[in-house]
Amino acid sequence: MDNRSIFSKTGKGSLEIAKKALKLSSEERQALILVDGKSCYEDLQEKLSRIQPVKLRTVFERLLELELIREFVGKSGGQNAASGYAPASPPASATAAAAPTASLLDDSEELDFTSLAPAASVSNDIAALRQDAAEDEKTRQAREAALRDELAQSFAAEAAGATVSEEAARASREEAMRKVQAHKAAQAEAARIATEKAEAVRVAAAQAEAVRARAAEEQARAAADQAAEQARIKAEADRLAAEQRAREEKERQEREEAARVAAEEEARRKAETEARIKAEADRLVR
Repeated sequence: MDNRSIFSKTGKGSLEIAKKALKLSSEERQALILVDGKSCYEDLQEKLSRIQPVKLRTVFERLLELELIREFVGKSGGQNAASGYAPASPPASATAAAAPTASLLDDSEELDFTSLAPAASVSNDIAALRQDAAEDEKTRQAREAALRDELAQSFAAEAAGATVSEEAARASREEAMRKVQAHKAAQAEAARIATEKAEAVRVAAAQAEAVRARAAEEQARAAADQAAEQARIKAEADRLAAEQRAREEKERQEREEAARVAAEEEARRKAETEARIKAEADRLVR
């Protein structure tokens, strides 16, 4: 494989584009679609520039291995009379392909023999057409038309099968989409329920916190009231005790004063009595 190599789809390759039976990678499928029997490998590299060169070569080698494309090496000095390319050695299994299936050309174009599957019956007809260059133009056109009709019938049958497969695939995709939508709806409903539960828990927690805060506030207020009452009672008790002590002190002082006055009065009376007795005695003595 070099930059002058030109690739064309086999019948199997054309069928793979329609049926997608081999589950090719995106790079392999894109390369298969771009193969047109005219662009050389260098042109295809430019069209597929997003794929690394080493990876692109691996892609084309796999397409060749799967017999989805054929390789033709372009001549540098001129063109082959029939196709313009010298066919490279095909895979050994290429000669055992089952049935000729190929993409059809528009009625205004000549039949592109590079797009036909290499089945023995078709290859013989193509070889005969190429070798008999002097054959009558009308006969050649008739043979090409018959070959196109045969290929068209084969491709139509395959396309009908592909249509059935596409309908089944579409139904499968729609069913999968319905399941995805149902799953999303279930997830959304579960999320809604979870949100509602979370909101209910949050509200309940907020209410419980409010109740706890009110209880704590009332407890603190009650404790403050109790402390204030106890302080008031203590102050009142202290006041009463002070008043009691003051009364007692006053009474004590009054008692002491009364005792002092009584003592003084007693002493005065005693002194007066003694003085009167002494005076009387003195008088009698005289």
